[in-house]
Amino acid sequence: MPRFHFHLSASDQSFRDDIGFDVIDLAAAHTRAVRLAYRVMMFAAFADCPPDLRRWTVRITDNGQRPVLTVVFPARFEMEPRMPEVGDARTLQQRLETLLEPGVSRRRSCA
Repeated sequence: MPRFHFHLSASDQSFRDDIGFDVIDLAAAHTRAVRLAYRVMMFAAFADCPPDLRRWTVRITDNGQRPVLTVVFPARFEMEPRMPEVGDARTLQQRLETLLEPGVSRRRSCA
């Protein structure tokens, strides 16, 4: 299995991953980077003064430290439960209709 490294960085900070992690392929590395970004944003949401994570990225490198992919943090973070895997198109359509019901706000208030 190939080993990838997941480096967190912003314009003024950088956190190198010198250990890395073995994953099956680049798609699995991408999934791991997205989860890492989500976890960083989740922990930051609980801080007294949450940091600005808009310019943060997870830079994925191969075992030779050559860049292979960069995952950009989303513009905003909403603490909602993650949807489980969807088995078929009909189930996906039903879940999307539930999420997109008119008049139902799913955003967290920051006031």
